Amino acid sequence: MPTYEELSQLPRRERRPGIVEYLAQTLKESRDLNVPREAVFQILDLGSRWKNDIFELAQCEETPEEVRHLLVEYVKSVTGRSFDITAKGDGLQRQEVGPLVHALQRCRVPRQRCYLTVNFLVPHVTVTSLALISTWAEKNANTIEFAYPKKRARRIEGFLERTGLTEAIGNKEAPAFHFDEKGHFAFLRLNPDLEDAEALVTRIGEAFATLLAKAPEIKDGLVEVCRVLIDNVLKHAKTDSPTWLFISHHPKPAGVDIAICDLGLGLRETAGQSENEELAKSAEHECDWLAKVVDVGEAGASLRRVRELCREHAGKMLIVSGGASYQLTVRRTSKGEMRAEENTTTDRFAWDGTLIGVHLTQEAPDDHEESHAQHDITDKGKSSAEKEAEEERHETEPTPPQALADPPPAAPAVAEQTTPAEVPDAESTS
Repeated sequence: MPTYEELSQLPRRERRPGIVEYLAQTLKESRDLNVPREAVFQILDLGSRWKNDIFELAQCEETPEEVRHLLVEYVKSVTGRSFDITAKGDGLQRQEVGPLVHALQRCRVPRQRCYLTVNFLVPHVTVTSLALISTWAEKNANTIEFAYPKKRARRIEGFLERTGLTEAIGNKEAPAFHFDEKGHFAFLRLNPDLEDAEALVTRIGEAFATLLAKAPEIKDGLVEVCRVLIDNVLKHAKTDSPTWLFISHHPKPAGVDIAICDLGLGLRETAGQSENEELAKSAEHECDWLAKVVDVGEAGASLRRVRELCREHAGKMLIVSGGASYQLTVRRTSKGEMRAEENTTTDRFAWDGTLIGVHLTQEAPDDHEESHAQHDITDKGKSSAEKEAEEERHETEPTPPQALADPPPAAPAVAEQTTPAEVPDAESTS
């Protein structure tokens, strides 16, 4: 075993084997973990190149297990990043996505990949959140871990284990397509050099065919949206850009949530490379160019088709790219007419690539007020004891598989338009 002085004089080629030998002997000689930890800090005092060796040895599978565990513990202490997801809606509002984008951008560690922990402080996980996290983690994180409330641990752990999402998320070797019929949920890592995109789109449609058998128009909309989004990525994203697609289905009312995210060129750069270069550069504010690209730009032609589908199916659409975001919400009025609200805005946060989220549903929003009133009337006739008993019964009953987690508390009809994918109970059945 080299002494500390001998270790500090080793030539560059012998430095890493020397560090491993020095730390292995220190671990062997002392039961107090503070001693080898102090040895790591002494090595770090030798300079930045030694620090880089520590990081590389922590990631090398050939490093002895005891030494690697010690080094990973140190690396996590200096590059560990943890943030909270507090969105309470369906993830298709900029105020829900913005804090997550901002948190991810702040998690970057220069020239190093971090260890990421995501704390889900709400009873659901939206597909937009998963798409953002997966894409960012593939490029910037060594590992990603999930934390969640204890009372929902059994269901969420069952869902993560069944889908293999824990091992797949942010991993380049993730399966080309994974469908969890019990959880009404699917995801895939899209390879930008994919040759047969139509076969993949067909496979997605077949996977959800049974779940959407009573809503063929939603199934057709799902297939067309996936076709447009995948084709858009294959045309414009960088070949080395991580791209993830997530889909969740909710049965009542029949609908789907779709989210795709990449770290490619972004819509502005894409437009700048096309015939719309002058259109993109003429905008005075960040939101101006996004509005123009979506409305009339060549790069936004495919997105206009997605917008039409949202208008047909009382849907929603969210685009986050660069420092701007576009949002569309379509509702049905009491007269049965579709009313669309859309706007673009310049955001305080900036996403290097593009996130697109889409929601399609059979929902009839004109029933909301009547259903909400009936719900209030029913509750008023109950005593506080009856309400508590009912809440306790609902908490213990198995939750029907609706995708990624419990819907936010609301009247049934109101929850229909914002309920994200729900994590099904590990013991429940489809």
